[in-house]
Amino acid sequence: MQGGTLTALDAERLPLAAELVVLSGCETALSDAARDDEALGLARAFQIAGARRVLGGLWAIEDAATANWMAAFHRQLASGATPARALGEIQRRFIAQGAPPFAWAAFVLHGDA
Repeated sequence: MQGGTLTALDAERLPLAAELVVLSGCETALSDAARDDEALGLARAFQIAGARRVLGGLWAIEDAATANWMAAFHRQLASGATPARALGEIQRRFIAQGAPPFAWAAFVLHGDA
């Protein structure tokens, strides 16, 4: 890692044995297609490094909304929910509260459900 920037190549080289990696930053779940049409991005790189699941964002979200979403997500995990169940529960909760989709739909889970 150089200059404080974590690249996909840096992430691929990490020796991980993680059940879940959470990337709360904006656009961390986006990927680009390589020459052989394989998706390249941080989420895929963490999976290559050994993460079973990776949660990341698809677009820019206001900091306060992200902090609120992440706190709720981690509370669900702490209560024993699987990452997929926690994701769905938090999305349903935000919808029920009338939150607009940009505040709850940006986060996606890659990997095993």
